Amino acid sequence: IIRRRVQMLIKITKNNLCFSQICRRKLMEGAPRYETMENMEGKGICLAYWDMRGLCEHIRTLLEFFRVPYHQVKYTLVPSQVEGAKWSNEQWINVKYKMGLDFPNLPYIKDGDFKLTESMAIARFLCYKYNPKMVGMTPKDQATIDMIQGVIYELKMKVTFASYAEEWPLQKENVLTWVYEKMDQVARYLGHKDWIMGYITYLDFFFCEFLEFLSKLTGGDCLLRYPTFQDLLDRFWALPAIHAYRESETFKNAGQFNNKSAFVQVQFCIFARCLQ
Repeated sequence: IIRRRVQMLIKITKNNLCFSQICRRKLMEGAPRYETMENMEGKGICLAYWDMRGLCEHIRTLLEFFRVPYHQVKYTLVPSQVEGAKWSNEQWINVKYKMGLDFPNLPYIKDGDFKLTESMAIARFLCYKYNPKMVGMTPKDQATIDMIQGVIYELKMKVTFASYAEEWPLQKENVLTWVYEKMDQVARYLGHKDWIMGYITYLDFFFCEFLEFLSKLTGGDCLLRYPTFQDLLDRFWALPAIHAYRESETFKNAGQFNNKSAFVQVQFCIFARCLQ
């Protein structure tokens, strides 16, 4: 009798362990997936951002262009449990101040012991490290790049913030009028050069990402207005490393241009003159 009871207890214990493991596995499958700095060693550069393109895609394309090994950590907005709020950024907030970042923000990179935030600082760092000419060949070029980058960043933020607002349908015309006035200036500066500065810099990566976003948002109107911008995009997409990246699963999994909380959900598309 005692032996039978012991065997039954062993069987029950094994079953409970199996059930516990199944439950734990199910919970892990549905849990938010993010990493901490401690378990990223030996995987190349770590690039972290929201699960979208946003202010990170030009960094990804630079890494691909330089053919630098890297891996990504993606944070996702999850349904909010707070009344009146649709989405929660808890995945990021829960670890934001635990990463050892001097100025916690997304995107961030970790390259060995070096940690850096702010999208344009990251882009310039990668160029300084792998091809310094891409931040400008002379002090005058570097200053000019900084100036134009400020203009393009302002355009990017203007369009992005407007597309997140529910008033977008009412604001769209006024926003695009302002945007196209600025784009006229960029088009004049570009002229018929192959690249904005006459040679490729990180600025072209940032501007081409903005062009694709704006073209998708406006149904191609931007490229119809500025044929030289379409030429620039075609030239950029034809770069061997960029072409290979855009054919890869990494690019296809890059996500939307905007986050889930945006009023306008702008899906990515692979196109070359298809909008014309």
